[in-house]
Amino acid sequence: MRNYSLTLVFILMLIVPSSALAAIYRLDNDHTSITFSVKHLNIFTVKGTFSYFDGSFDFDEKDCVIKSAKIDILTETVDTGIAKRDDFLRSPDFLDIKKYPSITFKLKSSRSLGNNQIHAVGDITIRGITKEIALDGEFLGTVIDNVGNERAGFTAHGTLKRGDFGITWNQPLPGGGFMVGEDVGISLEIEGIKNR
Repeated sequence: MRNYSLTLVFILMLIVPSSALAAIYRLDNDHTSITFSVKHLNIFTVKGTFSYFDGSFDFDEKDCVIKSAKIDILTETVDTGIAKRDDFLRSPDFLDIKKYPSITFKLKSSRSLGNNQIHAVGDITIRGITKEIALDGEFLGTVIDNVGNERAGFTAHGTLKRGDFGITWNQPLPGGGFMVGEDVGISLEIEGIKNR
């Protein structure tokens, strides 16, 4: 009976289409963007990116859910387009890159909302402090590139409070309010390459 069960499992594995199985993808650093945005003086939105990161995700296309995902972001690669501001963001008042060289994200769960929409929850660690973040995203599909790699694309968006991670530097404004906003928007444009 036991041998029959094992044989049945093996046969099912052979006949189940590969698209129905979860697959591991590695992030394509050249075609993935991790951006953030925060208000300045309550009237302008400063936007920035991180130019180097590493990560992978396990995606089940049939159920449109991400089984697991992890991203490591190199904090020294923060870039807002203004060198003086970037140096300030690298300082102990903000990212403190010498003490905390990376930001990490690890998925805890995800669920399909239908129509290729995905809701994900994970832990993000900034300056050694870990908090939960929710991301709402969209699966954009899969494609075979010009050299035969299978690629998958996603977008995702979320918000965190910088004070939750000990980033509290600010200056009060004469008319009320503060120079730097508390809420930080996170936006991901992800392209992954399926492991062969």
